[in-house]
Amino acid sequence: MKERLLFRSDLEGVPLRLILELRPKSARLLAPSYPALRTARLVPLLMYLGYLGLLLAVLSVLLGRGDLISAILGTIAVVAVFGGFVRLYGWRDRANLPILAEEPGRAREITILGVAPRRKVTELRVRIEETEARVTVYGTRNQVEEALQFAGIAASPS
Repeated sequence: MKERLLFRSDLEGVPLRLILELRPKSARLLAPSYPALRTARLVPLLMYLGYLGLLLAVLSVLLGRGDLISAILGTIAVVAVFGGFVRLYGWRDRANLPILAEEPGRAREITILGVAPRRKVTELRVRIEETEARVTVYGTRNQVEEALQFAGIAASPS
């Protein structure tokens, strides 16, 4: 069983991307620390460079032979590597959340007052330190509602 659920989120008026952390009976907005941001950028960069190195190695071997099969295999290698780049880009978005949330630079408890679904995002009306604000959560209405049920938080539509 998961102990927490994480969502990318934006707080109105704050330029930094935040993370909404939902635990049973608790909701917090986490601001990633600088070392976590650096790590979250470094890991995908190294993976991209590994993909690029693999592509260059395969192409140098195949193109050195100069026959038709080598050209076809080289084309397949290029397509596979760029497909890997696209998959890695999507993976990076999901996989970095735990890295960024591990040791946050700042964590603020929030009270969720209401939920307003949009197309691919959900807007939450929240109270942070006696101030009402709006938080955009990058998740569908169903995902966010299931996460709120997991946390045991009842939020009315706003």
